[in-house]
Amino acid sequence: MAKIRMVMGYALSGVKTGRSGAFNDPRLNSRSPLLAWPELEEADETFSAPSLLDYMQWLPSRGIEGLAEARRIEDAQRWHPHTYELIHTVVHEPEAGWADTLVIVPPEELGRWIRRANLMDTAIASAKGTELDVEILHLERSPEVAERFMDALTGAEVPDTFDLKLLLSEGCSDPHSEEIAHDLGYENANEAWARIVPRVPTSVRHLAEFAGLFTGPDVWKELRPVVYTYWA
Repeated sequence: MAKIRMVMGYALSGVKTGRSGAFNDPRLNSRSPLLAWPELEEADETFSAPSLLDYMQWLPSRGIEGLAEARRIEDAQRWHPHTYELIHTVVHEPEAGWADTLVIVPPEELGRWIRRANLMDTAIASAKGTELDVEILHLERSPEVAERFMDALTGAEVPDTFDLKLLLSEGCSDPHSEEIAHDLGYENANEAWARIVPRVPTSVRHLAEFAGLFTGPDVWKELRPVVYTYWA
């Protein structure tokens, strides 16, 4: 019997795959050890996918931010113990889920943002009539969920102000939206609404760099927060 899986993370949408399910997307490095580890293990019995420990040992090379992330991972393992490894930070389910969606879970959230065969999740999904359905809940422009925001084109963080939350909550219909947009450095409210998105955590960017997930330096800017539900 299929069991429910729920993952919260940052999704790359519109992912292209071949008939075999292999990645065929110019944004993705199909030879990344976090994407190709099953094939690499099959081709070379001595191959070992990078571990969470390998990643934590690499993080100090990223300076103060890397050291802080390593500390967050250690603290998370203490307060939310889990048995997940680094390969579980990348979720792509071409059969059980949607082949065009790849979700990245921040390493420090492995113990909280992945749930498998949870009885409550199963009961809620069944009551809603979504059993065996694949569902993606987009969390964009929600100040309650995304506490920090960025510019989708530049990746620069947008200052967290009351006016920003007002713009995101009320949209272009707010009578002060044009003034708020100008104060934030945009031409108009429509441009601000289109370009202000939830900030991609530094930890996700570090993970992508460590594993060579992307083929270009700007792909991470396309990631958006989601809750991904599927059955497997």
